[in-house]
This record gives sequence, C-alpha cells and structure tokens, in this order.
Amino acid sequence: MSPSKISKRIFLDRDAFMSDSRNVWTAESRLRRALEALFDVGRHILTAEQKALLSILAGYRNRLVHFYHEISADELHQICAEQLGDITAMQDALRAWYDRRQELVDPAL
Repeated sequence: MSPSKISKRIFLDRDAFMSDSRNVWTAESRLRRALEALFDVGRHILTAEQKALLSILAGYRNRLVHFYHEISADELHQICAEQLGDITAMQDALRAWYDRRQELVDPAL
C-alpha cells in the first residue's frame, strides 16, 4: 500500500476526513498494511540505519494493532496528511534495492 494511496484520499482536509467515520477506519487499515508490507520485505534487505527507522515504525504499528483504542481520529488524520515521509523513505529504499538486484527476484512473483 503506497503512501500516495493513503494521502490521496480526503485526508488532507481535516473536516472532510472527520465527516465520515469510514475515513478513520480506512486510514488505520491502509497505514497498518503499508507498515506491515515494509516489515515483511524490509527486515531482510535494509541497512542498519534503515532498520532503526523500521523499528520506530514497528512501534507505531504495534500501537495500531494492540492499543488502537488510544489512537484518535485526529492523530490518524495528522499522520496521513503530514507524516508519511518515513514510509515513503522506506519504500524508496526497497525500490532502490530491487532496481539494483532484479536478477535475484523471481519474475513469477
């Protein structure tokens, strides 16, 4: 799930975001899935510095999964509207790795 798909929705406009409770659930689901996809691939190929950032993102993913009741709609909106840079940076790192090592990836996937 790309950060652009998260931020493309109405998440940039707080009032529109808050007007429909489905937006909150969509934001939570897409954010959690984006983080989980990064962990699935990233833990195997990232640098130590990138893994440190991944660890921080994992902490937030754990909040989404285990302490969801503590995460407000305002917090989700703020993250989706303003703080997807870390996810984008990880996504870019994974793409760069892939671009340098395409021969290692099974084309059937």
